[in-house]
Formats: sequence, C-alpha cells, structure tokens
Amino acid sequence: MRTSEKRRSRLTTSLFCLLTACVWLPKAEALDKVSAVNLYNDKCSGCHTVGGGALVGPDLKPSTAWGETDLTAAVKRMEKNVGTLSNDEVQSLVKLLKEPQLEKILKAESEKAIAAQEKSAVSDEPASSVSGASLFYGRQPLLNGGMACAACHSYAGQGGNLAPDLTAISEKLSEPALVSACQNTSFKLMKPAYADHPVTRQEALHLARFLRDESAKSATGQSFNSYRAMQYGAIFAVLFFMLIAFGYRGRNHGVREKLSRRK
Repeated sequence: MRTSEKRRSRLTTSLFCLLTACVWLPKAEALDKVSAVNLYNDKCSGCHTVGGGALVGPDLKPSTAWGETDLTAAVKRMEKNVGTLSNDEVQSLVKLLKEPQLEKILKAESEKAIAAQEKSAVSDEPASSVSGASLFYGRQPLLNGGMACAACHSYAGQGGNLAPDLTAISEKLSEPALVSACQNTSFKLMKPAYADHPVTRQEALHLARFLRDESAKSATGQSFNSYRAMQYGAIFAVLFFMLIAFGYRGRNHGVREKLSRRK
C-alpha cells in the first residue's frame, strides 16, 4: 500500500509540474518577447526600421535572413552607438530579428504603446506642435536644462549639422516611437548630455507632435507647389506655342505678299 501511495504521489507531483510548465513557459516566452521588443525600441528603433526603409541606419529587413553568427556580430558592432550590451541582450535582439513575424510583432507592440499612451494622456497636457517647435529650436528652454534639439539636429533646413536631419523622421517612426526617442534617447553621444538633464514626458509629447505635424505640412506644401508648378508650366507652354503660331502667321503673310508683287 505504501509503495502504491508513493507512486501515486510521485505521479501526481509530476503531472502538476508538467501542467505548471505548460502554463508558465508560453507566458515566459511572451514576456521575453515583450522585453526584446522594448529593448529593440530603446536601442535600435531610433536608427533603424524593419521594412520601412533606411533611417539614420539601414533597413534591418534584409538582415533578418542572415545567420545567427552574422547577426550577433552586427548587433555587437552597434555597441559603439548604443553602449555596452550584455550577452543576454545581444541574444535577445538576435532572437527577435529571427522571428518570422517580426514586422507584425513590432506593429502590435506599437499599437499597444499607442493605447497605453492614450490611456496615460489623461494626466498630460494635449500635445502641441507649436510648443514642440519652441522646444526644438530653443525658443522655450527644456525644463531640466537640456540642450535644444536644434543644437545638433536640423529640421526643414534650420538647425545644426552634428546629428542627422529630422525633417522626414515621422515617415519612418510612429508617434509612440518618436516620443520614446525624444524622452529616452539611446544614442551613446546623447546619453551623457541628457543624463542629468532628462527630457520630460510632456516635452517629448510636444516634440513628437511637432516632428509629425510639420512633416505632414511640408509634404502637403510640396504637393501643392508641384501642382501649381505644373499649372504654370502648362500655361507658359500654351502661351509659348501661341506666340510661335502668331509669328509664323505673320511670316507666311509676308511671303505671300512678296510673291504676289513679283507676279
């Protein structure tokens, strides 16, 4: 009896452990994936996209077809820009980049970030592109005394040239990613500058809205200017051909008159 009871007890314990593992492992994997996406957003998304085209750095979509050895070496090379990465962080990024549904995963997490941002926005002031412009160009100082963005970056031809131009940045990054990039910069050269002068969440919201709205205005203005240029070009062409036709008309009349005189 005792032997049978022990076997039952061991079997029950084994089944319990197995069921616990089946429940816990998917959750652990999901949590690891979320952590990897957060790490990607913090360390990589400011310079790279996956399928969205080149940003400051190249599009990472082609690299997802690389082997793990090449990917690991490439991630390690990025330490010069983002700072030291632990072996676990490197492997986490490599594993994420090898995910077959990487673009969908990043999009889903971005949508979650938007929802979380909207939920937390109750306590924030409405984002203002006007305030963002003032902060970007230094007309309004950052609350914690950090440098204005335009000290290094330019936008629409205005600003510094020590860092990449941000005119088209919103075409590559979603607004939550822009907010994150403004508030928690992962760039190695910028971290020391803002370590003791962090950008507040509210300031990041204003800056992101400025970068998004002004890009939209710029694109609209360019389309409108192109349309107007086409209109003016067409009018000029019609006038030009009318002038030529008028000139030839007078010339033909003069030739006919000379011939009639000779007769």
